[in-house]
Amino acid sequence: MQTFFFAAGLGLLAWVLSQAFAERNRDAWRRIADASAADLAMLAGLTMLTLVLNGSIFWATLRPVRRLGWKDVLATNAVATTLAYLPFKLSIVFRVLVHNRRDGVPVLTIGAWFVAVTIGISAATNPVFFTSLFHPTIDLWWFVFVLGGLIASHVVVCSLARIFAGPAGLERFRNVLAKLTPKRLVPTVTGPLAAKVHAGFDMLAHPGWLAAQMALRAADLLVIAARLALCAKIAGAGVTFGESIVYGAFRFAIATLLPSGAMGSQEAGTTWIARVRQAAAADKFEVVLVFMLLSELVIFVLAAAWGAWRLRVHRLAQGPATGGTLPSP
Repeated sequence: MQTFFFAAGLGLLAWVLSQAFAERNRDAWRRIADASAADLAMLAGLTMLTLVLNGSIFWATLRPVRRLGWKDVLATNAVATTLAYLPFKLSIVFRVLVHNRRDGVPVLTIGAWFVAVTIGISAATNPVFFTSLFHPTIDLWWFVFVLGGLIASHVVVCSLARIFAGPAGLERFRNVLAKLTPKRLVPTVTGPLAAKVHAGFDMLAHPGWLAAQMALRAADLLVIAARLALCAKIAGAGVTFGESIVYGAFRFAIATLLPSGAMGSQEAGTTWIARVRQAAAADKFEVVLVFMLLSELVIFVLAAAWGAWRLRVHRLAQGPATGGTLPSP
């Protein structure tokens, strides 16, 4: 299934490329070829900022229960983000290998960490996305709606997580597991395994670090939008910043949710959405997205090379290490 959908993604990419390099878009590519050094440098800087923000999200989410080196998490994220273009969820496999074997984080805690990141993504993305979808003008009301939505999401997520956070919450969690688990498995499931999974609640229940995670995700959505808007400006396509937030969020969601790799699917899906919404620049949208893809591939591959060097990935086969430190109980 993974191979089939990855091949389908490559087919979609081929279609997008055929549209992007059609005769009608020759002028857009001429504009890109003549782009100023300042615009290209800004695009490279924003793409690097995306990697930094995403890596910081993972670091901030885990911080309430585990302390890992910030640069090491950034390096892991750089490699994993590049692998996300490939099928078989290699990015997740790589994150698990690094954080388990190199940093000594239990696999179940890593799973809870990923779930906490996903919940934080949803809590931060929805206010920005839906506000921009129904109110695409970036004005005072836009900021009011987004800030109100972020605060409401933060309160809901933090409050629900606190039900099962801390020592008392761990006992509640164990009681719930005991009721849902066959009796012969209760001692195993409610023992150390439960404590490792329970760490996810502690991550989301910390108001400060949850706020940091959500703020970083909201900032990343704005950076993605800025990259898309800049690519559109260079190509001569008329895309407003508000529209860029919507399309950038769609592109991010497609790449995140599809299990077969982001290559091709995010470009074709975002192009289709732009045409359905009858965007003013729909006829040049393939050019914008292909240009954005090419620019990020260059930066991501370079960053992944740095990340692999910093992490000494060839040592992952040597077994678990003791990279992080747990705070005192």
